[in-house]
Amino acid sequence: KMNHIKKYLCICAFTFFCVSTSPVFSHSESTESKKLEKYKIRVLEKIELPKHYHEGLYLKGQNIWVSNGQGGETWVIDYENKKMVEKIESVGTFTEGITISDIPDEYWVTDWEDRKIYKVKIQNSKMIKISEISTDSELPAGVLNIHGKIYVITWLRTPTGTKYYLLEFDNYGKLTSKRQLEDIYEPAHMAWDEQYLWITSWYSKKVYKVNLESLEEVG
Repeated sequence: KMNHIKKYLCICAFTFFCVSTSPVFSHSESTESKKLEKYKIRVLEKIELPKHYHEGLYLKGQNIWVSNGQGGETWVIDYENKKMVEKIESVGTFTEGITISDIPDEYWVTDWEDRKIYKVKIQNSKMIKISEISTDSELPAGVLNIHGKIYVITWLRTPTGTKYYLLEFDNYGKLTSKRQLEDIYEPAHMAWDEQYLWITSWYSKKVYKVNLESLEEVG
């Protein structure tokens, strides 16, 4: 990842994403040869944000929560009125993503530098740790709650290259599945449309449509 910053929060026609810029690697994606559905994203609106290392987004009501990476707070943006309504102090050092828990007013938060997944509650604009899960040598990125199952993207850097995984936890934090993401280079954050998983890539600056059961890229 680089320290270049996107200054705008883009609201798109089919989903919400904010994708950081990334360095160029000499990597050829085998998926390019597949016959995939292709989509054009139409930007409906842009909301100007203060500069920072903008990461994952979480939509709650008319507010978008923006995770701000290294040393950053989580911003709560009222996208109807285009203003920041709250700054939430992070639980760790590099907040990547946040998603709701099945327990009211509790959330799951991934932290890239701490290599942990935190369960938190928010009091007085501060994340309070309830519990934590270590991802050991893997770097956690996007996190998403799909019908009570918590999905987390992780990166495992090795001497022969980086491998990417999709972890599945129950809502108590027990790991129930770990599968490798083979078709997407540098996967970042996720959204769910009740049928397909959408995954962003820092490398390609694209959003991929993925079958959750097979992890096959379909668009």
